[in-house]
Amino acid sequence: MMSILEDDFPLFIEKRKYPRLYCFLLVEFTFNDHTYRDSIINISEGGIFIETKVPLPVGYPLTMYFKTHDISHSIVLSGIVVRRDQEGVGVQFIKRNYQDIKSIQYLIENCNSMAMI
Repeated sequence: MMSILEDDFPLFIEKRKYPRLYCFLLVEFTFNDHTYRDSIINISEGGIFIETKVPLPVGYPLTMYFKTHDISHSIVLSGIVVRRDQEGVGVQFIKRNYQDIKSIQYLIENCNSMAMI
């Protein structure tokens, strides 16, 4: 027998494969021959959400650049825009190789310490 609360509030089922980490981190990307710098508000092993007003269409392939503490090195990752809303775009990472996976893990582990770069 279900309680009243269980009847009134069905369980929320998380559809995401990877948990999100909320953080502020700058990202650069190019669209229509213009380079933009916006911020991400969350990241996971699967992708990021970029807070932007740039009208990136769903399905658009994106190359993203993240600065690291080592000023001579940037992290470059590829992704595809998978959703868009008034706040920005959700981008799914395209993991092409082991280095991409390591770079994503580095961003996740260091996103809060990199936020001021």
